[in-house]
Amino acid sequence: MSFPVLATTRLLDLVAPPRCMSCAREGSWLCHTCLPLYSQFRQRCIVCSKNSTRGITCVSCKDETPLTGIVSAGSYSYPGLRRGISWLKFKGIRPVAETLASLLIPRLPHVASMSELAQSAVLVPIPLHSRRQRQRGFNQSEDIARAIHIFTNISVLNILQRTKATWAQAKLPAEMRAQNPQDAFTVDTSQQKEFFTTKGIYILVDDVTTSGATLSAAAKTLQQQLPTHYQLWAATIAQG
Repeated sequence: MSFPVLATTRLLDLVAPPRCMSCAREGSWLCHTCLPLYSQFRQRCIVCSKNSTRGITCVSCKDETPLTGIVSAGSYSYPGLRRGISWLKFKGIRPVAETLASLLIPRLPHVASMSELAQSAVLVPIPLHSRRQRQRGFNQSEDIARAIHIFTNISVLNILQRTKATWAQAKLPAEMRAQNPQDAFTVDTSQQKEFFTTKGIYILVDDVTTSGATLSAAAKTLQQQLPTHYQLWAATIAQG
């Protein structure tokens, strides 16, 4: 049985108090002293990693990805972000998802106003392969998406399925990353079809992206089901 993110937070707080993922100070997953460290990140193109206004994909990179753009809370080189993601994914400290989501939410207005997102956007978590999900017991991207939903009321739609087990992108050399996630995703069109006619902004949610290959592969699969007029974005906690 999986617990909702907020319920898990209260349960774990009774067992072990939170510690700041940046400085390890006890009391919260991110203390007020360390919070300003995450406000300076400039958004980047998902393909070439050059600084980009609002994270929009460069004109010269549009042939490489169907994504309109990407927003991220910070760089994967930030020790605190890297530690928080590791705590969530590999140690199962699921309440960290709320803190990570809170750092990403201020970037979402680069996509559209928060009121427009609440009305017209859908968060689509990047799925794990069923075998990895069974091993981990949860999908960290879904936890992040659901935490964003709690704070913003943006809908979450688990419409993507990962049908091919792939290697972790970070463990592969750069030249192999583009091919690794190809043909790894399918779309489950049997559920909640109304989202494809009533929503116009689709935001793929993941914990971290390095080359952008996984997000682009998922986007290529998803776009086949989208209406004529849509925006397809990605949102990640960290960008490598």
